[in-house]
Amino acid sequence: MSENLPASVEREVDQLCSEALVLVESKRYDAALLRYKAALDLLPPPKTQWCGGLRILQAMVDTCFLKGDFSNAEQVLYAAIQFPDGDRLARVCPRLERMHFE
Repeated sequence: MSENLPASVEREVDQLCSEALVLVESKRYDAALLRYKAALDLLPPPKTQWCGGLRILQAMVDTCFLKGDFSNAEQVLYAAIQFPDGDRLARVCPRLERMHFE
């Protein structure tokens, strides 16, 4: 995976993710997911080359999970698994197992 995004893209992605985190803390999950999606959309293709993409998807899984939207959490999780090292994330496997039970 590539490590560095162009600086301008990285700043925008960081800003959107920071805004999303504030929204998650305020339990405004739908608005947070929109910010995370916008951040993901800024990544140049293929998105799987950017480690930031995996972090964004992991945050989206967590947000869907907190929202109780297990179906979408599972879909996003499967997208995250497509990234190099996506299947090794320590937080992915417990979420997947729990979503199957929900």
